[in-house]
Amino acid sequence: MLGEFRSAQTLIDILNRDYPLDSLIQFYWLPILRVRIAFCKAQYDEALRLTGQSNPYDLGIFSPGQCMDLSLLRGQVLLAKGQAPAAAQQFRAVLAHRGLVLNCPTVALARLGLARAFTATGQVADSRSTYQDIFALWKNADAGLPLLRQAQAEYRSLPH
Repeated sequence: MLGEFRSAQTLIDILNRDYPLDSLIQFYWLPILRVRIAFCKAQYDEALRLTGQSNPYDLGIFSPGQCMDLSLLRGQVLLAKGQAPAAAQQFRAVLAHRGLVLNCPTVALARLGLARAFTATGQVADSRSTYQDIFALWKNADAGLPLLRQAQAEYRSLPH
């Protein structure tokens, strides 16, 4: 996400070489890393292809740290491609499985993605309500948090 694609690719190569039979690495983390690289390079078609249309690991792998990351990423890619209704479906899938993702950041990021998808489709009232839910969730967050400040700016820019 910092644009250090060469370092990320080196890590992918090492993980792929050292853990060829590790399902968690091969079918969860490596796809996430590959999708993230393509997404950050604005290679949205490639990123979407890498997420798979329906990945057997969309719900995560039940060990600490797996939080429906592929579904969230797929939603972010679809939103970046201008496919807001399809993106909203992915974000809703994460939110519908809060019992699985527990306190993973994907829940908050999916809610933010959903607010953005509502905005993109002209559903201003739904967008406004979703942003308000985010702000209630983040009421104790550091006021200088860049993502919070960005969300607040997006909220303020909604038509009245």
